[in-house]
Amino acid sequence: MLSVSKHKRDGRLLIWILLLISVCGPWFFDLLYIPSEYPCSVRLRENFCGTPVPGLYVLFAAFGALVSSFGDLVSRFLFSLYGLSLVLPFFSTLLVVKRENRRPYLAFHLIACSVALIASLVFGLLQHFNRFWLLWGVWLYVGLLASALILEVVVLVEKRRHSQGG
Repeated sequence: MLSVSKHKRDGRLLIWILLLISVCGPWFFDLLYIPSEYPCSVRLRENFCGTPVPGLYVLFAAFGALVSSFGDLVSRFLFSLYGLSLVLPFFSTLLVVKRENRRPYLAFHLIACSVALIASLVFGLLQHFNRFWLLWGVWLYVGLLASALILEVVVLVEKRRHSQGG
């Protein structure tokens, strides 16, 4: 028992090397349809031969699936953020209507409208640009967000002038 704990590093290194060798060896057969009248190296069934596939393929496929899943997760998250950016102006507008003199709410409203304006503008430009007039809803939304931003900037300028002049 004492000698095992003395050489545990060597044992671990040996296991690691053997793991590398094991994934280079065949793990399964890829089925190929080859009629029985033709020869093949490994006949698995009457009309099917097998080509050995190394374990590295399994590892790379598993890693690829992980990356793809992560990519899907990121893509769904970004799509959710995109959808949220389009919905936020509805809530931020109600917020500034209810509490019009609060600067943090106004800042949130300006940011929400700006982000939604950019997102909806990109969406509108990417959707059948040669027939843009048929998609009037998105352009009405873009115009209203631009109007909301202009209105809020005018209100801020007026407030600043009024506070400096009074």
